Amino acid sequence: MPWRRLGRIAAASIVALVLIGGAVAWRETATPARIAWEPAALQGLPAERARDLVLQQEEPGVVWASQGYSIYRSRDGAAFEKVFTVVPRFGEAWAGFSRTLRSRFGYQELVEVVPVRQDLLVAFAGGDVYRVDLAHGTQERTHRLRYFGRGEGRGLMPHGVTRDARGTLYYGEYVTAPGRESRPIGIWRSEDEGRTWTLVFEFPPGAVRHVHAVQWDPVQGGVWVGTGDGDSESRVGFSLDQARSFRWVGEGSQELRVCSFLFLPAAVLWGMDADRSPNHALRWLRDAQRVEAIPGSNLPGPTYYAQRVRPSGGILGLAELDAALFWLPAEGVPTKLVQWTMPTPRRPGPHPAVRLARGEPSSPSFVDVNPLRTAQDEAAIYRIPTERVLEHVGAARD
Repeated sequence: MPWRRLGRIAAASIVALVLIGGAVAWRETATPARIAWEPAALQGLPAERARDLVLQQEEPGVVWASQGYSIYRSRDGAAFEKVFTVVPRFGEAWAGFSRTLRSRFGYQELVEVVPVRQDLLVAFAGGDVYRVDLAHGTQERTHRLRYFGRGEGRGLMPHGVTRDARGTLYYGEYVTAPGRESRPIGIWRSEDEGRTWTLVFEFPPGAVRHVHAVQWDPVQGGVWVGTGDGDSESRVGFSLDQARSFRWVGEGSQELRVCSFLFLPAAVLWGMDADRSPNHALRWLRDAQRVEAIPGSNLPGPTYYAQRVRPSGGILGLAELDAALFWLPAEGVPTKLVQWTMPTPRRPGPHPAVRLARGEPSSPSFVDVNPLRTAQDEAAIYRIPTERVLEHVGAARD
């Protein structure tokens, strides 16, 4: 075979390999521009499903979600449209662009997104905080988390970031690294839409392991905080001065190990986040100013997520030992709504969970739930008619 022909064959092979490699890389890292709702059956409840998405935050008429580092928005029940892709600093965080690695290690939750305005978001990604300007298609890195990365932890929990009625932003630090007993754990605040961040409250070393929840109480105002994990590290409290100081309503017990709160008119409710003891629900009575365990409120696993649906109650998303969705009413007796199967064997990485959005449902007609890392769904958002949820609760109690 002439050398010239061999050269042409070699060149063509190289070009083919480059094209194949490019196509594989594109499939591996690309995220779709649009993700539609599709009909789905959900254990007796009618529903629609949007595949491969992680719930972020809801506000009237709008649902925010993510896939990898891409951010999506659904308006008035329409399909999810991609609005931006955050590009973190080059390093290990870039592994999150790989669809295969996200699936293999269960890290679907790579960003936490808080809308400031319709055209401005604050996004936590890769250990940094970004202001995302949707109008101009730009991102600006404004802050670096103190604790993030391999051997450190994820930096913050999904309900560990909130925005108050004035637009002030807060987040609590989440670290899992060895030697955490010698580290202070703080709550940070931004009063200028995420441009600058100030450490406003700090637990001394050894006081808490990390902060699970930082949430705004839309009923009476105030920033609520829940911490963990040991008995002496677990406490619940609220601040009426923008997180400068806190009143602790309880501490020193697994009953005060909390990942999210349910804010109702008469009480603040939560399910325990206890992985080595039985779980149940508790409430802080607003008028009586005291915490009480709710009789008959046993839960089969830790609660990671909570969302108010009506003044009469809301939903709990369980994790770790049971991937289930429960209805928790003001009177406190929970009812199971939907159950997902725990994967066997368990994959490495975060626990299976039913994630719920920050904020209240975007529409009074629907609730959105987000099973992650279950046998049925690696990541998906289900939209369920609220009236059918309430009918199911009523039937379960009859």
